[in-house]
Amino acid sequence: NYPGCPEDSPMNSYAVSAEEFQESINNKMPDELFHAVHSHNSAPDIILKYYTANEVPKMKIHESAENYLEAILIISLRQAHVRSIDIANELAVSKPSVSLAMKNLRENGFLSVDADGFITLTETGRSVAERVYERHTFLSSWLSSMGVDPETAAADACRMEHVISAESFAAIKQYVKENG
Repeated sequence: NYPGCPEDSPMNSYAVSAEEFQESINNKMPDELFHAVHSHNSAPDIILKYYTANEVPKMKIHESAENYLEAILIISLRQAHVRSIDIANELAVSKPSVSLAMKNLRENGFLSVDADGFITLTETGRSVAERVYERHTFLSSWLSSMGVDPETAAADACRMEHVISAESFAAIKQYVKENG
């Protein structure tokens, strides 16, 4: 059994090899895929391979991928070009970690890298990054407006942005709009 999976979870039937796992999820519905990848060590690679370059994700991609995409968006708002070193500095991670993430994100249609090493989000990557960034800025501001220390609000928003459902986020936004 995989940690956190109920005994009768379909995930437990996949537990043979990474290749068999990858093959088994290719024909699964998004909810099943979501539970499968979040219980497997290769989750970032597997979930990114699920999407095509022209498909806007209909489910949550892995948190680390969202963080990289959001960082690229934020950097691109501050400066004309985004390089791997900029991302490493923004996220306080190693250059090899950024290189691996950029490779996976590029191969799965979330970004492109030109001959000069400049990184650009694709339409799909920008869509994910903007969704995460909107959640972050809104939640951070909302928490601060309720008296939460701005630093704590930003840290909490960073965690919340990845787990809140679209339905809950829309409801909170609507409530704040109607009630101030």
